[in-house]
Amino acid sequence: MANLSKSMKRAFFIMGIAFFFLIVATVYTVYLATKEYEPVVDPNYYEKGLNYDKEIGRKLEMKNEGYRFETNLLTEKYPLKTGSNTVSVLLFKNSEKVQDAKTFMQWERSATNKFTKRVPLHFSKENSQYTGTVDIPYYGQWIITLIAEINGKVFEKRFLTTVKE
Repeated sequence: MANLSKSMKRAFFIMGIAFFFLIVATVYTVYLATKEYEPVVDPNYYEKGLNYDKEIGRKLEMKNEGYRFETNLLTEKYPLKTGSNTVSVLLFKNSEKVQDAKTFMQWERSATNKFTKRVPLHFSKENSQYTGTVDIPYYGQWIITLIAEINGKVFEKRFLTTVKE
């Protein structure tokens, strides 16, 4: 190394620093990948894919039987805010209110299952509505899914909404 010119010594020094930072970046990337690992969003994705047509057929069958949800979540521009929200949902079959369904509301972010939550909605005989309390931690876009289990069948309504602060 003593016989090398000054510019060659500088080039080797710069290459050494570059390799050092490359190794540090690689170690840091591996650290982040193992520290914040998230599993697959849906572990049964393959089975769902195989049964995709059947699932769509079942959902379409429920819709054709006249099931539908009514809620301010579907009509208002910004129905939810960050923090605690009380949600009210009406479930109809044709023009009659359905009272014996198990209903849930699920909210999630599109890129991760880290914030996915599902809460039951309880039926109130006073106002014939399914109500529940949801706690949304952050503002922005959320995917909301209303789910009703009726006589062994599942009816879902999925939509995108924006949560304000």
